Amino acid sequence: MPELPVLKSLALWLVAATVAAQPAGWQTPLSAPGAAAPAADGNQLLARALDRMERNMTLAAKVRHRATLGEEESIGEGEYWQQGVGNHRRSRWQMRARAGDDTLSLVQVFDRRYLWTDRRFGKSRRVTRLDIQRLRRELISRNEEGPATPTIGTPSPEDAALLARGGLSQLLADLQRRYDFSTPRPAVVDRTPTWAVVGQWKPQELAQLWHGAAFDSAAAPLPPFDLHAWPAQIPHHVVVHFGQSDLFAYFIEFRSAADASAATAVNAVASVPKPLAQYTLFDVQFAAAIDPQMFEFDSRDVDWVDETAEVVAEFLPVAEKLAEDQTAIRHRVVR
Repeated sequence: MPELPVLKSLALWLVAATVAAQPAGWQTPLSAPGAAAPAADGNQLLARALDRMERNMTLAAKVRHRATLGEEESIGEGEYWQQGVGNHRRSRWQMRARAGDDTLSLVQVFDRRYLWTDRRFGKSRRVTRLDIQRLRRELISRNEEGPATPTIGTPSPEDAALLARGGLSQLLADLQRRYDFSTPRPAVVDRTPTWAVVGQWKPQELAQLWHGAAFDSAAAPLPPFDLHAWPAQIPHHVVVHFGQSDLFAYFIEFRSAADASAATAVNAVASVPKPLAQYTLFDVQFAAAIDPQMFEFDSRDVDWVDETAEVVAEFLPVAEKLAEDQTAIRHRVVR
């Protein structure tokens, strides 16, 4: 199954499989639990949650995940750890799942410089490395050589590093980049009071992902996004639940086009029976003691691929990206 043509986010890692029974304790109250909404705008709430995530010194949590794509299903579990702030941030994901008779596993380690991703599906294995320092240097160099005004939608080198270094911060930053979020609604996840928001695609992000072209509302009409032709692996919308007391993202659910109507339903923030991908974080510890070896990846005797250039290209303006693609094609022909 082809991977989504998006930045290397864990958000849709299990989009190739999934449905299980809803987690015990899940509910969405129709009346407010009593706390005042932290922001009238869901985008502001996400920005505050991301800022708090960046300031967490240590964090450990367990993860339940499930996904579905067509007839393929999987359900699994995992763990997440992070330590340090700023340039000292390190993180680690571990996830395991079953898809039919096959076992899926993923380990993603960020050790301050490199983001290592080790994916296994049955007997196949793929290990990649992303050099965050090189990513930042290349984007700084391109910005210095490019136009004085950055291209709309092109992240700064600092934002790009955040979007590529893995962990929950990357996941939230990627959501912030791609979606516009609704007014927060009171809800509950596993007896934890939350503020829930519904995220709809920013047109220019969906246009680039779907049609492979930049979208400028002032120059051209919105390209068609036919609901009946919606690619199965692209989410239609996303729902996120943030803790009312700590703004931690306890629940993230990506939904397919089959659940398009759920985005505007009265109970829009309640879980759907067949999510495209769903993540529930629990047993969260904000002052956990973590073994430093958790943030080391042993690459000895491992065949790995460097994907830094590929990720740099993800942040390029479409015109520049197409030009580089054509150059790469000519080089391949010469060889």
